[in-house]
Parts: sequence; C-alpha cells; structure tokens
Amino acid sequence: MTRSADAHLYLSGDKGAPSSSPRGRAGRDTQAERRQLGIPTVQDRFIQQLLLQVLTPIFDPQFSESSYGFRPGRKAQDAVQGAQKYAREGKDWVVDIDITKFFDHVHHDILMGRIGREIRDKRVLGLIGKFPRRGARVEGISIWMHSIKNWMSGSIPTAASADDCNIYVSSQAAERTLASIRNWIDKHLRLEVNEAKSGIGRIWERKFLGFRLNRKLQIGIAPESIERFKAKVRELLRGRQGKTSKQLRDA
Repeated sequence: MTRSADAHLYLSGDKGAPSSSPRGRAGRDTQAERRQLGIPTVQDRFIQQLLLQVLTPIFDPQFSESSYGFRPGRKAQDAVQGAQKYAREGKDWVVDIDITKFFDHVHHDILMGRIGREIRDKRVLGLIGKFPRRGARVEGISIWMHSIKNWMSGSIPTAASADDCNIYVSSQAAERTLASIRNWIDKHLRLEVNEAKSGIGRIWERKFLGFRLNRKLQIGIAPESIERFKAKVRELLRGRQGKTSKQLRDA
C-alpha cells in the first residue's frame, strides 16, 4: 500500500487510531518528572509530518514573535538571546512560568476549538485530536502551545520555547504579574501553575532552557545544567572502564 493510500485511510477513519506503543519517557531532570509518551510508528510519523507541512503555513504567521520552539529557522538559543535583549533594556526581573504537566493535563476541547477556528475539515481535526490522546506526541503539537503563548504574551516581553516561558518586567511588579498570569491560566486554559517550579527573581537568579545570564548580562550555561551533564557522564562511564572511545561512543 502506498503512503498516499495510508493517508487516505487515516482521514477516512478506516485506519483506526494512531499507534502509540511502545511507550517511553521524555523531558525533565528526574525519572519521576518525565512525561510518559507513546513512541509513534514510522507510519504515524509520516502522517504527523504531512499534518505539520499543512498546518505550519497556516498557524506559524499567527505565532508570537517571542515564541521560538519548534518553528522553522528558530531555536532555543534565539529564545535565550531574546531574554538577553529584554534584560539589556532594563527588564531584568523574571516571571518564570511552569505549567503542571502541561502535556498530560492539557484541555483538549479548548485547544481543538482554537485549531478549529482555522481548520474546518472534521476529518483532519479528528486525526489531530487522536495523537495526543493516545500518548503520541505529534511534532506539530507545538501549534497548540504556540496558540497559548500568543494569548498570554500580547505586548508583554516574553521569551518562550516549547513549554518553557519567561516574562520580563522592569521592577518588582513581577509578583503581581505572576499572580495575574496564574489566574489567567486557571480561568482560560483550566491548567495549574507549578508553584514549586514557578517564581520570580532577577535574571541572573533564574535559569532558562539550561542557560543563565550573569550580572553583566552575558549568557552562560546554568550550573544546574553542568551538574546534570556531569552526572550523566558518570552514569554512562560506570562499569565501562577499559573500553575504547569508539565503544563508548556507540554504547
């Protein structure tokens, strides 16, 4: 069967739900914090890529300029440089927002309603909605996250990549901003802010995407990121003494 025929079956509903096994974990610092995700099959990935190619030209022009993750020609480093730009303008207080298990608790009806403003084909909408419900993280799911960022940011100085979002202000109004954003997320998205991981501080006190600006507003790797890297290296090398560099590389 050709791939185009597979795509037709997906849209017609004859192909059934996307596969989502085996399952794996992704993200965060510890095993307990990692999201459990379905690992899509090759066929699922092909369908996801088709969706991404169609949806990106529709949604990307609407995304906030301060949103960098999973967008053509943009990367996490750009988000960090955006944060540096705000700090140099005097906005060196950070409101660090972390949504509790966003990909697990996302309100699908709200997000699908947002997508439905642009996409009218019910077959496509149904297909998009199946992937995250089955635990498979579609490469194009960032469309949903970008929509949220667009609602949140407006004219507020924001730097965001994937589900990491920081807001930059010029004074201790950061506390008030955090409270406002917390209420907005609860009311409009029906999600919770992770109080343990969210907070406010000077830009050199908070890390962003593994980086941190120092008091001179220079970008450097956050100490926590370095420690995680060292721990990972120690874990990889444990019990592998005597192996060649090639063997360690291929392990």
